[in-house]
Amino acid sequence: MNAFALVLLVAMATACCEARLLRLSQSQKMAFLKEHNRLRAQTAKGHTRGQPSASNMAELVWDDRLMRSANRWVRKCRVGHDRARDRRLPGFSWVGQNWAGGHSRDFTRYVRMWFNE
Repeated sequence: MNAFALVLLVAMATACCEARLLRLSQSQKMAFLKEHNRLRAQTAKGHTRGQPSASNMAELVWDDRLMRSANRWVRKCRVGHDRARDRRLPGFSWVGQNWAGGHSRDFTRYVRMWFNE
């Protein structure tokens, strides 16, 4: 499959080793995905300062296998990115990663934070 997929890595923690995984409802997943795709579409249309427009920017879709992969990384209690080879999944030619930690349950906030990097 040559599709894009999105995974959300969310942990609520006071210290990394106290991280706990959150169960996301379908509506939370869709809100996160909707915001991510809204910002991607804005960029594709050339409406993001400092970024070129795109002619073929696919919408992201949710994939629970990627969520489980992200959860495995959270359970290791390591801050930061894992290795790309640790994210390999059948059906995906490449899996990227956005990482954030915090206490907010407004998951779209993290999307905007990544977008503004």
